[in-house]
Amino acid sequence: MSLPGPILRRSRLLSPRGLLLRALVLLAVFALLHLAGARDYTSIFSGTSPTGDPPGGAASLLGLLYAGFYLGSLVLAPIMILGAALMWGLVLLTGRRGR
Repeated sequence: MSLPGPILRRSRLLSPRGLLLRALVLLAVFALLHLAGARDYTSIFSGTSPTGDPPGGAASLLGLLYAGFYLGSLVLAPIMILGAALMWGLVLLTGRRGR
């Protein structure tokens, strides 16, 4: 299985396929971070460390990544999926070919 890099580069950003693929990648990265246990590292925002040691660079990075992808999957992904559905519907109604 290959990574979606070439597929994402070939699809236009503002097309139904491009929006849907990017939303799915956003959700997949968030799911991987969640399964890896990065949620525990969001405790750095309150000044605590999940390991008991002073928070270092890796803990801070994992906490920020998790929080960013959480917000992205909560806010951006549904908007991108709805936008892709609306664009796809407009393409069907107008008869214009889109990718």
